[in-house]
Amino acid sequence: MTKKTWKKPTIFEAEIGKCRYCFKVVLTTDSFVSFLSVDENGQREKAHYLCMEKDYYKQLTNQQKKDNDKKRLSQNEIR
Repeated sequence: MTKKTWKKPTIFEAEIGKCRYCFKVVLTTDSFVSFLSVDENGQREKAHYLCMEKDYYKQLTNQQKKDNDKKRLSQNEIR
């Protein structure tokens, strides 16, 4: 059997930027998303996937609360 002529690449870990939500450093080894919006440096904004998911569910529950409040108000006005 012949020897390998190439080495297996090492894990490359680099700093990508700061998270849009928690303002912590995002690394290439982290699970992250990139947004189309641009930050103050002219680069795309990035965020940890979990931070984005938490913010999405927070907005969703706030919207549901607002909708429920509107329904309650409309029922009280009818009576």
